[in-house]
Amino acid sequence: MFERFLIYVRTAPTRIETYYGALLPHFPGEVKELFLAYIEFRADRSNDRKDYVDVCRIIRLLQKVGGKEEAYSISKQLLAKFPRRPAMREELEKIVH
Repeated sequence: MFERFLIYVRTAPTRIETYYGALLPHFPGEVKELFLAYIEFRADRSNDRKDYVDVCRIIRLLQKVGGKEEAYSISKQLLAKFPRRPAMREELEKIVH
């Protein structure tokens, strides 16, 4: 049953915020991967501080589900990927430091 649920969430990683609680006990690795994909998706489409704050909120949620190393890693990747977005860098540095 949970495998089908995981497939459903994989079709749209944006659903991970809603359903991570049900999937986490059964698929912790996949939940972290879906969070990473979702964070990358949101970061690519962000264009103002409100969006950057929301990306950081999702990164903190990843930390909460046991992905502290992954959260740190994605934060560093985004800092390197978006060097010309000072507001994003400010928000991400709150997580990194």
